[in-house]
Amino acid sequence: MTRFVKQILYGMFYCIVFASLGFAFYKVIIFPSTFSCFDGKMNGTESGVDCGGDCNDCALKASESLRISEKPEIFSTESGRAFVLFEITNPNSYFHASRVDYSMDIYGVSGYVIETVSGSDAVFASEQRFIYVDGIKTLSKNIDKINVNLGEIAWQATKEIILPEITVLKNIETVIENGALKVTGFIKNQSSLSAEEVRLIAILKNSFGEKIFPGQTLISNIAPFEERQFTILFPRDEYISKNIDVKATEVFAYRK
Repeated sequence: MTRFVKQILYGMFYCIVFASLGFAFYKVIIFPSTFSCFDGKMNGTESGVDCGGDCNDCALKASESLRISEKPEIFSTESGRAFVLFEITNPNSYFHASRVDYSMDIYGVSGYVIETVSGSDAVFASEQRFIYVDGIKTLSKNIDKINVNLGEIAWQATKEIILPEITVLKNIETVIENGALKVTGFIKNQSSLSAEEVRLIAILKNSFGEKIFPGQTLISNIAPFEERQFTILFPRDEYISKNIDVKATEVFAYRK
Protein backbone atom coordinates (compact mmCIF):
# COMPACT_ATOMS: atom_id res chain seq x y z
CA MET A 1 0.00 0.00 0.00
CA THR A 2 1.49 3.32 -1.04
CA ARG A 3 2.00 6.23 1.29
CA PHE A 4 -0.59 8.27 -0.63
CA VAL A 5 -3.29 5.64 -0.18
CA LYS A 6 -2.52 5.42 3.54
CA GLN A 7 -2.93 9.18 3.85
CA ILE A 8 -6.32 8.99 2.17
CA LEU A 9 -7.47 6.17 4.46
CA TYR A 10 -6.26 7.97 7.59
CA GLY A 11 -7.95 11.15 6.42
CA MET A 12 -11.23 9.35 5.85
CA PHE A 13 -10.96 7.72 9.30
CA TYR A 14 -10.39 11.03 11.09
CA CYS A 15 -13.20 12.68 9.11
CA ILE A 16 -15.59 9.96 10.28
CA VAL A 17 -14.41 10.33 13.89
CA PHE A 18 -14.81 14.12 13.91
CA ALA A 19 -18.17 13.94 12.12
CA SER A 20 -19.42 11.46 14.72
CA LEU A 21 -18.25 13.69 17.57
CA GLY A 22 -19.87 16.71 15.95
CA PHE A 23 -23.15 14.87 15.46
CA ALA A 24 -23.11 13.66 19.07
CA PHE A 25 -22.44 17.21 20.30
CA TYR A 26 -25.36 18.51 18.24
CA LYS A 27 -27.76 15.83 19.44
CA VAL A 28 -26.79 15.96 23.10
CA ILE A 29 -25.96 19.63 23.64
CA ILE A 30 -27.58 21.64 20.90
CA PHE A 31 -30.76 19.68 20.21
CA PRO A 32 -31.19 16.58 22.36
CA SER A 33 -33.63 13.97 21.10
CA THR A 34 -34.98 13.41 24.61
CA PHE A 35 -35.77 16.25 26.97
CA SER A 36 -37.96 17.04 29.92
CA CYS A 37 -40.34 19.89 30.60
CA PHE A 38 -39.08 19.88 34.18
CA ASP A 39 -35.27 19.76 33.83
CA GLY A 40 -34.67 23.50 34.35
CA LYS A 41 -33.15 23.87 30.86
CA MET A 42 -34.31 25.26 27.54
CA ASN A 43 -33.93 22.33 25.19
CA GLY A 44 -35.82 20.25 22.66
CA THR A 45 -38.66 22.21 21.09
CA GLU A 46 -38.93 24.63 24.02
CA SER A 47 -39.00 28.37 23.40
CA GLY A 48 -38.26 29.11 27.06
CA VAL A 49 -36.99 27.24 30.09
CA ASP A 50 -39.35 24.25 30.44
CA CYS A 51 -42.07 25.95 28.39
CA GLY A 52 -43.19 26.39 24.82
CA GLY A 53 -43.07 23.82 22.05
CA ASP A 54 -44.19 20.44 23.37
CA CYS A 55 -44.35 21.82 26.95
CA ASN A 56 -46.90 24.19 28.49
CA ASP A 57 -47.33 27.67 27.07
CA CYS A 58 -44.71 30.06 28.49
CA ALA A 59 -47.47 32.54 29.36
CA LEU A 60 -49.24 29.81 31.34
CA LYS A 61 -46.06 29.10 33.27
CA ALA A 62 -46.09 32.72 34.43
CA SER A 63 -49.81 32.66 35.27
CA GLU A 64 -51.30 32.84 38.76
CA SER A 65 -52.80 29.88 40.58
CA LEU A 66 -56.50 29.46 41.21
CA ARG A 67 -57.49 30.36 44.74
CA ILE A 68 -60.32 29.69 47.14
CA SER A 69 -61.64 33.24 47.46
CA GLU A 70 -64.49 32.40 49.85
CA LYS A 71 -63.99 29.66 52.40
CA PRO A 72 -66.57 26.88 52.62
CA GLU A 73 -69.78 27.83 54.38
CA ILE A 74 -72.03 25.15 55.84
CA PHE A 75 -75.80 25.49 55.59
CA SER A 76 -78.24 23.22 57.38
CA THR A 77 -81.91 22.33 57.16
CA GLU A 78 -84.14 21.49 60.11
CA SER A 79 -83.59 17.81 59.35
CA GLY A 80 -79.83 18.26 59.76
CA ARG A 81 -78.84 17.88 56.09
CA ALA A 82 -75.69 19.81 55.24
CA PHE A 83 -75.03 21.88 52.13
CA VAL A 84 -71.78 23.69 51.34
CA LEU A 85 -70.95 26.77 49.29
CA PHE A 86 -67.46 28.04 48.46
CA GLU A 87 -65.94 30.23 45.76
CA ILE A 88 -62.99 29.76 43.40
CA THR A 89 -61.30 32.69 41.62
CA ASN A 90 -59.31 32.49 38.39
CA PRO A 91 -57.13 35.64 38.36
CA ASN A 92 -55.79 34.97 34.85
CA SER A 93 -57.09 36.97 31.90
CA TYR A 94 -55.75 34.74 29.12
CA PHE A 95 -56.38 31.22 30.40
CA HIS A 96 -59.54 29.31 31.22
CA ALA A 97 -59.46 26.54 33.79
CA SER A 98 -61.78 24.40 31.66
CA ARG A 99 -61.77 21.63 34.27
CA VAL A 100 -60.90 21.94 37.94
CA ASP A 101 -60.92 18.87 40.16
CA TYR A 102 -61.49 19.47 43.86
CA SER A 103 -61.90 17.44 47.01
CA MET A 104 -63.64 18.57 50.15
CA ASP A 105 -62.44 17.09 53.45
CA ILE A 106 -65.12 17.16 56.14
CA TYR A 107 -63.78 17.11 59.71
CA GLY A 108 -65.81 15.84 62.63
CA VAL A 109 -65.80 17.29 66.15
CA SER A 110 -63.06 14.75 66.99
CA GLY A 111 -60.70 16.61 64.64
CA TYR A 112 -60.44 13.80 62.08
CA VAL A 113 -61.66 13.62 58.48
CA ILE A 114 -64.95 11.71 58.52
CA GLU A 115 -66.00 12.22 54.91
CA THR A 116 -64.47 13.38 51.61
CA VAL A 117 -66.55 14.69 48.73
CA SER A 118 -64.97 15.14 45.29
CA GLY A 119 -66.15 16.99 42.21
CA SER A 120 -65.12 19.08 39.24
CA ASP A 121 -66.16 22.32 37.59
CA ALA A 122 -64.78 25.03 35.32
CA VAL A 123 -63.56 28.50 36.22
CA PHE A 124 -63.09 30.69 33.18
CA ALA A 125 -60.67 33.58 32.74
CA SER A 126 -61.07 36.38 35.33
CA GLU A 127 -64.09 34.59 36.80
CA GLN A 128 -65.22 34.15 40.39
CA ARG A 129 -67.41 31.06 40.66
CA PHE A 130 -69.49 29.71 43.52
CA ILE A 131 -69.40 25.92 43.92
CA TYR A 132 -72.51 24.37 45.45
CA VAL A 133 -72.15 20.94 47.05
CA ASP A 134 -74.97 18.71 48.20
CA GLY A 135 -75.21 14.97 48.75
CA ILE A 136 -73.19 15.19 51.96
CA LYS A 137 -73.85 12.17 54.17
CA THR A 138 -72.62 13.68 57.44
CA LEU A 139 -75.22 15.59 59.45
CA SER A 140 -74.40 19.26 59.98
CA LYS A 141 -74.26 18.92 63.76
CA ASN A 142 -71.36 16.47 63.40
CA ILE A 143 -69.26 18.77 61.19
CA ASP A 144 -66.54 20.87 62.78
CA LYS A 145 -64.88 22.34 59.68
CA ILE A 146 -64.33 21.78 55.96
CA ASN A 147 -61.14 22.12 53.91
CA VAL A 148 -61.20 22.36 50.11
CA ASN A 149 -58.22 21.12 48.09
CA LEU A 150 -57.79 21.91 44.40
CA GLY A 151 -56.47 19.02 42.31
CA GLU A 152 -55.68 18.63 38.61
CA ILE A 153 -56.47 21.64 36.41
CA ALA A 154 -56.91 21.61 32.62
CA TRP A 155 -55.86 24.97 31.20
CA GLN A 156 -56.87 26.39 27.83
CA ALA A 157 -55.93 29.70 26.26
CA THR A 158 -58.87 32.09 25.87
CA LYS A 159 -58.14 32.34 22.15
CA GLU A 160 -58.90 28.61 21.81
CA ILE A 161 -62.46 28.82 23.21
CA ILE A 162 -65.32 31.13 22.30
CA LEU A 163 -67.91 31.18 25.06
CA PRO A 164 -71.58 32.15 24.87
CA GLU A 165 -72.58 35.17 26.93
CA ILE A 166 -75.28 34.30 29.46
CA THR A 167 -76.88 36.97 31.62
CA VAL A 168 -79.44 36.83 34.44
CA LEU A 169 -82.23 39.31 33.77
CA LYS A 170 -83.32 41.58 36.60
CA ASN A 171 -86.84 40.26 37.12
CA ILE A 172 -85.91 37.74 39.87
CA GLU A 173 -88.68 36.69 42.26
CA THR A 174 -88.38 34.82 45.56
CA VAL A 175 -91.73 33.29 46.36
CA ILE A 176 -93.08 31.38 49.37
CA GLU A 177 -96.25 29.41 48.66
CA ASN A 178 -97.74 27.08 51.27
CA GLY A 179 -94.35 26.75 52.91
CA ALA A 180 -92.61 25.94 49.62
CA LEU A 181 -89.82 28.33 48.65
CA LYS A 182 -88.63 28.97 45.11
CA VAL A 183 -86.69 31.52 43.10
CA THR A 184 -87.81 32.26 39.55
CA GLY A 185 -86.53 34.48 36.80
CA PHE A 186 -85.15 34.59 33.28
CA ILE A 187 -81.73 34.18 31.73
CA LYS A 188 -80.75 35.20 28.22
CA ASN A 189 -78.14 33.97 25.80
CA GLN A 190 -76.76 37.23 24.45
CA SER A 191 -74.55 35.61 21.81
CA SER A 192 -74.80 33.79 18.48
CA LEU A 193 -73.46 30.62 20.11
CA SER A 194 -75.62 27.98 21.76
CA ALA A 195 -75.00 27.19 25.43
CA GLU A 196 -74.88 23.46 26.08
CA GLU A 197 -75.32 23.75 29.84
CA VAL A 198 -75.69 26.61 32.31
CA ARG A 199 -75.49 26.20 36.08
CA LEU A 200 -77.62 28.63 38.08
CA ILE A 201 -76.95 29.24 41.76
CA ALA A 202 -79.33 31.30 43.89
CA ILE A 203 -78.26 32.61 47.28
CA LEU A 204 -80.97 33.60 49.74
CA LYS A 205 -80.01 36.39 52.13
CA ASN A 206 -81.45 38.15 55.14
CA SER A 207 -81.99 41.89 55.53
CA PHE A 208 -78.37 42.30 56.71
CA GLY A 209 -76.98 40.75 53.53
CA GLU A 210 -75.93 37.52 55.26
CA LYS A 211 -76.26 34.26 53.36
CA ILE A 212 -79.15 32.11 54.59
CA PHE A 213 -79.21 29.25 52.10
CA PRO A 214 -77.99 28.39 48.55
CA GLY A 215 -79.80 26.50 45.80
CA GLN A 216 -78.93 25.28 42.33
CA THR A 217 -80.41 24.16 39.02
CA LEU A 218 -79.09 23.27 35.56
CA ILE A 219 -80.45 24.45 32.22
CA SER A 220 -79.44 22.75 28.98
CA ASN A 221 -79.29 23.69 25.30
CA ILE A 222 -79.99 27.41 25.28
CA ALA A 223 -80.20 28.58 21.68
CA PRO A 224 -78.51 31.76 20.40
CA PHE A 225 -80.32 34.88 21.67
CA GLU A 226 -82.88 32.71 23.51
CA GLU A 227 -84.54 33.91 26.70
CA ARG A 228 -85.38 31.08 29.10
CA GLN A 229 -87.30 30.99 32.38
CA PHE A 230 -85.80 29.17 35.35
CA THR A 231 -86.98 27.94 38.73
CA ILE A 232 -84.75 27.02 41.68
CA LEU A 233 -86.46 25.04 44.44
CA PHE A 234 -85.47 25.10 48.11
CA PRO A 235 -86.25 22.72 50.98
CA ARG A 236 -89.31 23.37 53.10
CA ASP A 237 -87.73 24.92 56.17
CA GLU A 238 -89.32 27.30 58.66
CA TYR A 239 -86.03 28.96 59.62
CA ILE A 240 -85.17 29.73 55.99
CA SER A 241 -88.66 31.07 55.21
CA LYS A 242 -88.75 33.30 58.29
CA ASN A 243 -85.28 34.82 57.93
CA ILE A 244 -84.90 35.61 54.24
CA ASP A 245 -85.35 38.99 52.62
CA VAL A 246 -87.13 38.15 49.34
CA LYS A 247 -85.65 41.25 47.72
CA ALA A 248 -82.05 40.36 48.59
CA THR A 249 -81.75 37.11 46.58
CA GLU A 250 -78.80 36.86 44.20
CA VAL A 251 -78.61 34.56 41.16
CA PHE A 252 -75.41 33.65 39.33
CA ALA A 253 -75.16 31.98 35.91
CA TYR A 254 -72.10 29.89 35.06
CA ARG A 255 -71.33 28.34 31.68
CA LYS A 256 -70.01 24.80 31.52
